[in-house]
Amino acid sequence: MGSRCKALWLGVALAASNMVSAQADPVPITFDPPALSPQNICVARDPEHVLIDRWSGWTGGPLPQADLGRTRTDIRRLRQLDPKTFAPTIEAIIAALRSVDPSYTETHAELDLIELLVASGDFRRLTTERLVHRFVDKSETLSPRFRNAAAKLLITGVGIEKDSSRGLALLKQSAYAGNADALLELAAMALRGEDIPDWEIEPELTITMALGALVGELNPTICERIWRIAREFHNGDLVKKDLATAEAWFRLAADLGDATAAWKVAEYHMDSEGFAKSNTQLLKYLRQASDAGLVYAQLELARILEVGALTPQDIPGAYALLRDASRTGDTTALIRFVSFLESHGEGYGDSAGDRLGALRQLARQPDAPGWIYTRLADDLIARNGRWAAADEAQALLEIAVDRNDRDALGKLATILLSSGDPDAMARAIDLLTLAVTRHGVSQPLDALQGVYMCRLPGAPFEETADYWASLEQDSGSNTLMLNAEQIAALSGGHAQFDLASLQSQALYARPTALASYLSYLERSEASAEKRAFWRAYSDNFDEVAKARAKLAIDLAATDSEKWSALELMREAASAGDNSAALELAALLLELNGDRDAVRQEVRAVLTPLAEAGTGNAITLLVTVDPAGAESRLRHFRQFEDVIEANGDPEALIFALPFVTEEKRAIYLDRIVGRMQCDFKSSVRLAEALHEIGLTDMARHWIDTAGKLSEDTPWKLVKLGDSYRDYVGNEEGARLMMASYRDALGRGSQTARFRLLGHYTDATDPNYDPEAAGDLLTAMIESVSTDVAAVALNYYRGSDDLVQAAVDARTDVAVHYARAAEAGNLVAMREHSRALRERARTGEDMRIAVSWLKRAAEGGDAAAMFELAQAYAFGIGITADATEAAAWVSEAAARGHTRAGELLTTMTLPGPEG
Repeated sequence: MGSRCKALWLGVALAASNMVSAQADPVPITFDPPALSPQNICVARDPEHVLIDRWSGWTGGPLPQADLGRTRTDIRRLRQLDPKTFAPTIEAIIAALRSVDPSYTETHAELDLIELLVASGDFRRLTTERLVHRFVDKSETLSPRFRNAAAKLLITGVGIEKDSSRGLALLKQSAYAGNADALLELAAMALRGEDIPDWEIEPELTITMALGALVGELNPTICERIWRIAREFHNGDLVKKDLATAEAWFRLAADLGDATAAWKVAEYHMDSEGFAKSNTQLLKYLRQASDAGLVYAQLELARILEVGALTPQDIPGAYALLRDASRTGDTTALIRFVSFLESHGEGYGDSAGDRLGALRQLARQPDAPGWIYTRLADDLIARNGRWAAADEAQALLEIAVDRNDRDALGKLATILLSSGDPDAMARAIDLLTLAVTRHGVSQPLDALQGVYMCRLPGAPFEETADYWASLEQDSGSNTLMLNAEQIAALSGGHAQFDLASLQSQALYARPTALASYLSYLERSEASAEKRAFWRAYSDNFDEVAKARAKLAIDLAATDSEKWSALELMREAASAGDNSAALELAALLLELNGDRDAVRQEVRAVLTPLAEAGTGNAITLLVTVDPAGAESRLRHFRQFEDVIEANGDPEALIFALPFVTEEKRAIYLDRIVGRMQCDFKSSVRLAEALHEIGLTDMARHWIDTAGKLSEDTPWKLVKLGDSYRDYVGNEEGARLMMASYRDALGRGSQTARFRLLGHYTDATDPNYDPEAAGDLLTAMIESVSTDVAAVALNYYRGSDDLVQAAVDARTDVAVHYARAAEAGNLVAMREHSRALRERARTGEDMRIAVSWLKRAAEGGDAAAMFELAQAYAFGIGITADATEAAAWVSEAAARGHTRAGELLTTMTLPGPEG
């Protein structure tokens, strides 16, 4: 022992001799570390994965490292890590060391083997080979360390007959020789009140002597001894618990080059109490541990950098740390790396490759969680396409389901539902039901409703579908969808229940609910702080941008407001929201689709989506193609491969006219398995099936659409149109009229005009002047003068039987007069005609023509032409050829056909008059 350390030993021993014994309680001792300048003295411990890599596969021969001291340490570390697995390796290391390391004696080898057999539980070999007996028999001649080991074996009776007396004698010999372990054991015995013959040293002095012995010389093993001291103060078994002193000793070890001790210091400053914490110290020692390759330190430092806690945010720095940590194969590091890449992956090297590599490493682990396989299946589908990857993805999802990943249940069910196999569909139903009943997931409720309504052979099964729909309603999982009028009602202080539901769903980050709630706040008297909070909150969720844009477009009253809302949709599309890109393209075409620049932008937006198999994008590309519908086959050829590999239901529908019957059957299974089970999708499929001549199947999907119409007026009108267009026979006509009548009963004005078109057409099988009379009369007598004016115009163009039916029900002239008084131009013109037909005096005719003049001056072209005739012949007004010519010219300019024809033949007055 060096002179400085001997002086330290003497000083602490003398200081401790004055302490008061605490007996059964831990002893309060002050034992601070010496002041040493930082230096690299300690032998750095390799990270665990490096240790395992070094010895995995080694069965003997030359040792894999030249540092024999490190190899001897590896024996202990492998024994602590997994004694049974590494037992053959450790025995091979022992044998190799005996041949190459003169300082590694037979006694060292015997003790290492004994400790290995004890750790692995191989007591039979320990006894039959009498290893402990041989070791103990020569212990009197051994060093204090070996005598201490022999003492423990005798006292515990491990591998040898228990002999406490002999063991205690050896223990005291070792202690008197300065062995720290023996001194600490005797102190512990004394504190427990055990009788130790011929041992009179107080526990305080014994412990202090032990701690002093542990300090020893300043050599590469100093840090291991410092750990012993620090642990005593940390655990508080023998000495009173003192975290500040423990941290100080760990900090000394860190300053002497021990990276693991640096991690311990960081842990103290993160979690422990009892001393002054320092963020500066935390970061300093955490970086030291991280730089040394300690995975747990790298993960913690990465978390701090990612969040921006204690130090400025550094996402690239966090990425580098997580990447390096994951390369060790550590499970936690791999999981953290995957999570990081899913949040921040873009722009960091080969982020997709890194993520996939980490997932594959995790999947190779025998206890890998199910979600790993779900992620691998998702990745496979993203790279190869939903149909091209279906079989491999299904195999991965089966493993995920077996390992209880709830997300895998729905994903596997989706693949099975697209197979067309009844057994697979039955399994899909089981999986979806399991997701609801065992895991409490609400999303499969909609899928189960769709299975029974659309997907199963023989569907719809309405009763079962309604059961699942009612459960979804009861679960409160339906997203509240509000239109502009409903949002305005919220702003007016009404519908408090809807407002509470909307706020709740917004808090759970449902995009449409968040968008609606933000729109409500903008129209309410909410504070600026509240609006700012919700705007900032919504920025965390990408799909909210699209929902806000759609709502803004719905609320827009002018083209200018629509173009402003369109910018929101552009932002959502540029952020990677594919559905927003589709919305953007459709809106651009709707607002200004005739401009070349707009059509060029639409193509740029749609082409990447089409190349990914998005059917709506392909369909819209056809609409902006100069060849229009004639380009459908060319577009199919362009995207044929991606449709086969990854086409969504719309893409598969687009392909139906161009594929073989065999492939068409496969595509139909895929369409039905993946399409939305809703009204619009059912009608769309019916349209496609009718186009390729599968009329019976088309009829089935129209009927299904009827079950999904929810008695919504516009859907009932569309249903009637579908029976008209895609069924077309006598039964189709009957169902068409029934749908229109149902829609009319629910307030649809469109249905009213659909019915009038049939009731007033004498060539139509549904011609019915009396029914037409009922409809027109109700409209004519409407409180709305605009509706009445339209009906009066319809009346004027109808045949005699229809007019007679209306005349029998109401006085049309009265209603013409009412509409004319209200300012309706058509009504003014028709009222003028009625007055002229009944005129008996010149004054009557003058009044009649005055209404005609008001209609003409208001812009009605037909009135202008009739007024020109009145001027030409002096009917009810003074004849004036110039005025007649002027009104003919104006009527022609506004598109009046007869006025235009007359203008080309008549001779107008010249400039001389």
